[in-house]
Amino acid sequence: YEPPASATIERGLPHVESRSNALAVSWRGARGRWQVMPRYARVPWWMLHVRPVGTWEGRRMLRRWQKRCRGDARCALRAYACGNAGLRGKCAGYAAAVMAAGGGK
Repeated sequence: YEPPASATIERGLPHVESRSNALAVSWRGARGRWQVMPRYARVPWWMLHVRPVGTWEGRRMLRRWQKRCRGDARCALRAYACGNAGLRGKCAGYAAAVMAAGGGK
């Protein structure tokens, strides 16, 4: 069993990552609304721009980080944005930005 992300995170993360633009591509190469790196995706890079597929991949990546953070949502969000550096406390403001964009505290 893998717990789902909260509704606040589901709304806030795509907004912070790409302003909810399904065709967004970051300067590092992350793609889609959830800004998933193609090398970590289980689907071809071009499918990350398709809303249901990109959302599925983003949720999958977030669950992966949530598992490594033992259920701590803020830690998982930091890790989603910064990778392993997020596990060490980097990107501290990112979780707050996602929660604010999603309508949470």
